[in-house]
Amino acid sequence: MISRRSVRIKVAQSIYSHSYDIDLNEQIILKDFNESIEKTISLHLVVLYIIRQVFNYSNEHLNVLNNKKLLEASEKNVNLSILNTQFMKFLNEDEDLAKNFKKYKIVQYNIPEFEKRMYFKAIELPEYKTFLENPNEHSAYEFYKKFFNKIFFVDEELLSHFEDFFVNVEEDLDLIHFALKRTLKNNSERSETERFRLSIGHYEWKKEGEFAQNLVKSYIHFNQEATDVITPKLVGWDYDRIPKIEMILIKMALCEFLFFETIPTKVTINEYLDLTKIFCDPKSKTFVNGILDAILKDFTNHNKILKIGRGLE
Repeated sequence: MISRRSVRIKVAQSIYSHSYDIDLNEQIILKDFNESIEKTISLHLVVLYIIRQVFNYSNEHLNVLNNKKLLEASEKNVNLSILNTQFMKFLNEDEDLAKNFKKYKIVQYNIPEFEKRMYFKAIELPEYKTFLENPNEHSAYEFYKKFFNKIFFVDEELLSHFEDFFVNVEEDLDLIHFALKRTLKNNSERSETERFRLSIGHYEWKKEGEFAQNLVKSYIHFNQEATDVITPKLVGWDYDRIPKIEMILIKMALCEFLFFETIPTKVTINEYLDLTKIFCDPKSKTFVNGILDAILKDFTNHNKILKIGRGLE
Protein backbone atom coordinates (compact mmCIF):
# COMPACT_ATOMS: atom_id res chain seq x y z
CA MET A 1 0.00 0.00 0.00
CA ILE A 2 2.93 2.32 0.73
CA SER A 3 5.02 2.70 -2.44
CA ARG A 4 8.22 4.50 -3.39
CA ARG A 5 6.01 7.20 -4.87
CA SER A 6 4.16 7.73 -1.60
CA VAL A 7 7.49 7.80 0.26
CA ARG A 8 8.74 10.54 -2.08
CA ILE A 9 5.53 12.52 -1.52
CA LYS A 10 5.78 12.30 2.26
CA VAL A 11 9.50 13.09 2.33
CA ALA A 12 8.84 16.19 0.19
CA GLN A 13 6.01 17.24 2.51
CA SER A 14 8.13 16.72 5.62
CA ILE A 15 11.03 18.72 4.19
CA TYR A 16 8.70 21.50 3.01
CA SER A 17 7.11 21.82 6.46
CA HIS A 18 10.58 22.74 7.82
CA SER A 19 11.88 24.59 4.75
CA TYR A 20 11.85 27.93 6.59
CA ASP A 21 13.96 26.62 9.48
CA ILE A 22 17.50 27.99 9.69
CA ASP A 23 18.92 24.48 9.62
CA LEU A 24 17.23 21.30 8.46
CA ASN A 25 17.23 18.74 11.25
CA GLU A 26 17.33 15.15 10.06
CA GLN A 27 15.71 13.69 13.18
CA ILE A 28 12.86 16.20 13.19
CA ILE A 29 12.10 15.62 9.50
CA LEU A 30 12.21 11.83 9.94
CA LYS A 31 9.94 12.14 12.98
CA ASP A 32 7.42 14.10 10.92
CA PHE A 33 7.75 11.59 8.11
CA ASN A 34 7.11 8.61 10.42
CA GLU A 35 4.08 10.33 11.91
CA SER A 36 2.80 10.95 8.39
CA ILE A 37 3.14 7.25 7.56
CA GLU A 38 1.26 6.35 10.74
CA LYS A 39 -1.53 8.74 9.75
CA THR A 40 -1.77 7.11 6.34
CA ILE A 41 -2.04 3.67 7.93
CA SER A 42 -4.69 5.02 10.31
CA LEU A 43 -6.71 6.45 7.44
CA HIS A 44 -6.46 3.14 5.58
CA LEU A 45 -7.83 1.36 8.65
CA VAL A 46 -10.67 3.90 8.92
CA VAL A 47 -11.58 3.28 5.29
CA LEU A 48 -11.64 -0.49 5.84
CA TYR A 49 -13.66 -0.12 9.02
CA ILE A 50 -16.32 2.06 7.42
CA ILE A 51 -16.57 -0.22 4.37
CA ARG A 52 -17.07 -3.14 6.75
CA GLN A 53 -19.81 -1.30 8.59
CA VAL A 54 -21.53 -0.28 5.34
CA PHE A 55 -22.06 -3.84 4.21
CA ASN A 56 -22.64 -5.27 7.67
CA TYR A 57 -25.70 -3.02 7.67
CA SER A 58 -27.25 -5.64 5.37
CA ASN A 59 -27.96 -7.71 8.51
CA GLU A 60 -30.06 -4.92 10.00
CA HIS A 61 -31.71 -4.20 6.67
CA LEU A 62 -32.72 -7.83 6.24
CA ASN A 63 -34.16 -7.93 9.77
CA VAL A 64 -36.29 -4.91 8.97
CA LEU A 65 -37.54 -6.50 5.76
CA ASN A 66 -38.32 -9.78 7.50
CA ASN A 67 -40.72 -7.90 9.75
CA LYS A 68 -42.58 -6.32 6.84
CA LYS A 69 -45.71 -8.00 5.54
CA LEU A 70 -45.51 -6.54 2.05
CA LEU A 71 -42.24 -6.20 0.20
CA GLU A 72 -41.53 -4.18 -2.88
CA ALA A 73 -39.90 -6.00 -5.79
CA SER A 74 -36.50 -4.43 -5.14
CA GLU A 75 -36.60 -5.44 -1.48
CA LYS A 76 -37.05 -9.11 -2.31
CA ASN A 77 -33.55 -9.16 -3.81
CA VAL A 78 -31.82 -8.16 -0.56
CA ASN A 79 -29.77 -10.92 1.05
CA LEU A 80 -26.49 -11.47 2.85
CA SER A 81 -24.44 -12.76 -0.09
CA ILE A 82 -22.11 -9.77 0.07
CA LEU A 83 -20.99 -10.86 3.56
CA ASN A 84 -19.74 -14.14 2.12
CA THR A 85 -17.22 -12.53 -0.22
CA GLN A 86 -13.54 -12.97 0.64
CA PHE A 87 -13.17 -9.23 1.24
CA MET A 88 -15.99 -9.04 3.78
CA LYS A 89 -14.91 -12.23 5.51
CA PHE A 90 -11.46 -10.70 5.88
CA LEU A 91 -12.85 -7.43 7.27
CA ASN A 92 -15.05 -9.28 9.77
CA GLU A 93 -12.83 -12.19 10.77
CA ASP A 94 -9.14 -11.32 10.42
CA GLU A 95 -7.62 -11.19 13.91
CA ASP A 96 -4.68 -8.95 13.01
CA LEU A 97 -7.01 -6.44 11.41
CA ALA A 98 -9.23 -6.45 14.50
CA LYS A 99 -6.16 -5.82 16.67
CA ASN A 100 -5.17 -2.86 14.49
CA PHE A 101 -8.71 -1.44 14.63
CA LYS A 102 -8.35 -1.52 18.41
CA LYS A 103 -4.74 -0.30 18.51
CA TYR A 104 -5.49 2.75 16.36
CA LYS A 105 -8.86 3.38 18.09
CA ILE A 106 -10.62 3.38 14.73
CA VAL A 107 -14.14 3.26 16.13
CA GLN A 108 -13.81 6.95 17.11
CA TYR A 109 -13.85 7.94 13.42
CA ASN A 110 -17.01 6.05 12.58
CA ILE A 111 -20.32 7.76 11.79
CA PRO A 112 -23.27 5.33 11.40
CA GLU A 113 -25.22 7.79 9.24
CA PHE A 114 -22.62 7.37 6.50
CA GLU A 115 -22.92 3.59 6.63
CA LYS A 116 -26.68 3.48 6.14
CA ARG A 117 -26.70 6.10 3.39
CA MET A 118 -23.88 4.42 1.48
CA TYR A 119 -25.42 0.99 1.88
CA PHE A 120 -28.67 2.03 0.23
CA LYS A 121 -26.78 3.70 -2.60
CA ALA A 122 -24.64 0.59 -3.05
CA ILE A 123 -27.52 -1.86 -3.40
CA GLU A 124 -28.99 0.26 -6.20
CA LEU A 125 -25.89 -0.18 -8.37
CA PRO A 126 -26.41 -2.44 -11.40
CA GLU A 127 -23.21 -4.26 -10.43
CA TYR A 128 -24.75 -5.22 -7.08
CA LYS A 129 -27.74 -6.78 -8.78
CA THR A 130 -25.40 -8.61 -11.16
CA PHE A 131 -23.46 -9.89 -8.15
CA LEU A 132 -26.66 -11.19 -6.50
CA GLU A 133 -27.54 -13.08 -9.67
CA ASN A 134 -24.09 -14.66 -9.83
CA PRO A 135 -22.29 -14.25 -6.49
CA ASN A 136 -18.65 -15.04 -7.25
CA GLU A 137 -15.40 -13.22 -6.58
CA HIS A 138 -15.20 -11.71 -10.06
CA SER A 139 -18.66 -10.15 -9.89
CA ALA A 140 -17.90 -9.06 -6.32
CA TYR A 141 -14.75 -7.29 -7.54
CA GLU A 142 -16.73 -5.49 -10.26
CA PHE A 143 -19.26 -4.37 -7.66
CA TYR A 144 -16.68 -3.17 -5.14
CA LYS A 145 -14.81 -1.31 -7.88
CA LYS A 146 -17.97 0.55 -8.88
CA PHE A 147 -18.83 1.21 -5.23
CA PHE A 148 -15.40 2.77 -4.67
CA ASN A 149 -15.50 4.86 -7.86
CA LYS A 150 -19.10 6.08 -7.72
CA ILE A 151 -19.96 6.21 -4.03
CA PHE A 152 -17.30 5.79 -1.36
CA PHE A 153 -14.26 7.75 -2.52
CA VAL A 154 -16.31 10.61 -4.01
CA ASP A 155 -18.64 11.21 -1.07
CA GLU A 156 -18.08 14.85 -0.12
CA GLU A 157 -19.43 14.50 3.42
CA LEU A 158 -17.17 11.55 4.09
CA LEU A 159 -14.15 13.37 2.63
CA SER A 160 -14.91 16.37 4.82
CA HIS A 161 -15.14 14.05 7.81
CA PHE A 162 -11.71 12.60 7.02
CA GLU A 163 -10.23 16.08 6.68
CA ASP A 164 -11.21 16.83 10.28
CA PHE A 165 -8.73 14.19 11.46
CA PHE A 166 -6.12 13.71 8.74
CA VAL A 167 -3.86 15.90 6.62
CA ASN A 168 -3.00 15.13 3.00
CA VAL A 169 -6.33 13.32 2.67
CA GLU A 170 -6.59 13.64 -1.10
CA GLU A 171 -3.19 12.08 -1.83
CA ASP A 172 -3.59 9.35 0.80
CA LEU A 173 -7.08 8.39 -0.34
CA ASP A 174 -5.85 8.10 -3.94
CA LEU A 175 -3.17 5.74 -2.67
CA ILE A 176 -5.63 3.72 -0.58
CA HIS A 177 -8.20 3.58 -3.39
CA PHE A 178 -5.64 2.26 -5.86
CA ALA A 179 -4.30 -0.30 -3.37
CA LEU A 180 -7.78 -1.59 -2.57
CA LYS A 181 -8.74 -2.07 -6.21
CA ARG A 182 -5.45 -3.82 -6.96
CA THR A 183 -5.82 -6.06 -3.90
CA LEU A 184 -9.38 -7.07 -4.74
CA LYS A 185 -8.50 -7.71 -8.37
CA ASN A 186 -5.55 -9.91 -7.40
CA ASN A 187 -7.65 -11.84 -4.91
CA SER A 188 -10.48 -12.32 -7.40
CA GLU A 189 -8.02 -14.15 -9.66
CA ARG A 190 -6.84 -16.54 -6.93
CA SER A 191 -8.50 -19.86 -6.16
CA GLU A 192 -11.11 -19.88 -3.40
CA THR A 193 -8.82 -21.99 -1.21
CA GLU A 194 -6.08 -19.36 -1.19
CA ARG A 195 -5.98 -16.96 1.74
CA PHE A 196 -7.25 -13.43 1.13
CA ARG A 197 -4.35 -11.00 1.46
CA LEU A 198 -4.56 -7.30 2.23
CA SER A 199 -1.78 -5.11 3.60
CA ILE A 200 -2.58 -1.98 5.56
CA GLY A 201 0.95 -0.61 5.06
CA HIS A 202 3.19 -1.90 7.84
CA TYR A 203 5.01 -4.41 5.65
CA GLU A 204 5.68 -1.91 2.86
CA TRP A 205 6.85 0.68 5.35
CA LYS A 206 9.44 -1.73 6.74
CA LYS A 207 10.53 -2.46 3.18
CA GLU A 208 10.75 1.20 2.09
CA GLY A 209 11.91 2.68 5.39
CA GLU A 210 15.59 2.57 4.49
CA PHE A 211 14.89 4.34 1.19
CA ALA A 212 13.05 7.13 3.02
CA GLN A 213 15.78 7.58 5.61
CA ASN A 214 18.53 7.66 2.99
CA LEU A 215 16.58 10.15 0.90
CA VAL A 216 16.20 12.52 3.86
CA LYS A 217 19.86 12.15 4.88
CA SER A 218 21.19 12.72 1.37
CA TYR A 219 18.92 15.74 0.89
CA ILE A 220 20.15 17.43 4.07
CA HIS A 221 23.84 16.68 3.42
CA PHE A 222 23.66 17.70 -0.25
CA ASN A 223 21.31 20.66 0.21
CA GLN A 224 23.82 23.51 -0.11
CA GLU A 225 25.81 21.85 -2.87
CA ALA A 226 22.55 21.22 -4.73
CA THR A 227 21.76 24.93 -4.50
CA ASP A 228 25.16 25.70 -6.03
CA VAL A 229 24.53 23.22 -8.85
CA ILE A 230 21.02 24.51 -9.61
CA THR A 231 21.62 28.26 -9.47
CA PRO A 232 23.65 28.58 -12.72
CA LYS A 233 20.87 26.79 -14.59
CA LEU A 234 18.25 29.38 -13.58
CA VAL A 235 18.74 31.60 -16.60
CA GLY A 236 16.34 34.52 -16.24
CA TRP A 237 15.16 33.31 -12.84
CA ASP A 238 16.06 34.42 -9.32
CA TYR A 239 16.69 31.41 -7.04
CA ASP A 240 14.79 32.99 -4.14
CA ARG A 241 11.69 33.46 -6.30
CA ILE A 242 11.41 29.80 -7.26
CA PRO A 243 8.62 28.14 -5.20
CA LYS A 244 10.21 26.16 -2.38
CA ILE A 245 8.36 22.96 -3.21
CA GLU A 246 9.71 23.02 -6.78
CA MET A 247 13.24 23.44 -5.48
CA ILE A 248 12.74 20.62 -2.99
CA LEU A 249 11.59 18.26 -5.74
CA ILE A 250 14.56 19.20 -7.93
CA LYS A 251 17.02 18.64 -5.09
CA MET A 252 15.45 15.30 -4.18
CA ALA A 253 15.81 14.21 -7.80
CA LEU A 254 19.48 15.25 -7.81
CA CYS A 255 20.03 13.13 -4.71
CA GLU A 256 18.58 10.13 -6.51
CA PHE A 257 20.80 10.80 -9.52
CA LEU A 258 23.95 10.77 -7.39
CA PHE A 259 23.33 8.58 -4.35
CA PHE A 260 20.80 5.91 -5.32
CA GLU A 261 22.70 3.58 -7.58
CA THR A 262 19.85 1.18 -8.37
CA ILE A 263 17.28 3.79 -9.46
CA PRO A 264 17.50 4.63 -13.20
CA THR A 265 17.73 8.35 -13.95
CA LYS A 266 14.73 8.08 -16.29
CA VAL A 267 12.64 6.66 -13.46
CA THR A 268 13.73 9.48 -11.15
CA ILE A 269 12.86 12.17 -13.69
CA ASN A 270 9.44 10.65 -14.44
CA GLU A 271 8.63 10.26 -10.75
CA TYR A 272 9.44 13.85 -9.86
CA LEU A 273 7.67 15.26 -12.90
CA ASP A 274 4.58 13.36 -11.73
CA LEU A 275 4.96 14.94 -8.29
CA THR A 276 4.84 18.42 -9.85
CA LYS A 277 1.25 17.58 -10.84
CA ILE A 278 0.43 17.16 -7.14
CA PHE A 279 2.36 20.03 -5.61
CA CYS A 280 2.99 22.65 -8.27
CA ASP A 281 1.55 24.93 -10.92
CA PRO A 282 0.71 23.17 -14.23
CA LYS A 283 3.59 25.00 -15.93
CA SER A 284 6.09 23.77 -13.33
CA LYS A 285 6.53 20.40 -15.03
CA THR A 286 8.27 22.00 -18.02
CA PHE A 287 10.49 24.12 -15.77
CA VAL A 288 11.50 21.21 -13.51
CA ASN A 289 12.09 18.95 -16.50
CA GLY A 290 14.39 21.53 -18.12
CA ILE A 291 16.47 22.00 -14.97
CA LEU A 292 16.80 18.26 -14.32
CA ASP A 293 17.72 17.54 -17.93
CA ALA A 294 20.42 20.22 -17.99
CA ILE A 295 21.97 19.10 -14.69
CA LEU A 296 21.81 15.43 -15.66
CA LYS A 297 23.78 16.19 -18.84
CA ASP A 298 26.44 17.96 -16.76
CA PHE A 299 26.61 15.11 -14.25
CA THR A 300 26.90 12.57 -17.07
CA ASN A 301 29.61 14.54 -18.88
CA HIS A 302 31.63 14.72 -15.66
CA ASN A 303 31.10 11.01 -14.89
CA LYS A 304 29.22 11.73 -11.67
CA ILE A 305 26.39 9.29 -12.44
CA LEU A 306 27.06 5.74 -11.30
CA LYS A 307 24.23 3.29 -11.65
CA ILE A 308 24.40 -0.41 -10.86
CA GLY A 309 22.24 -2.96 -12.61
CA ARG A 310 21.37 -4.18 -16.05
CA GLY A 311 19.92 -1.51 -18.30
CA LEU A 312 20.47 1.33 -15.81
CA GLU A 313 21.77 4.65 -17.02
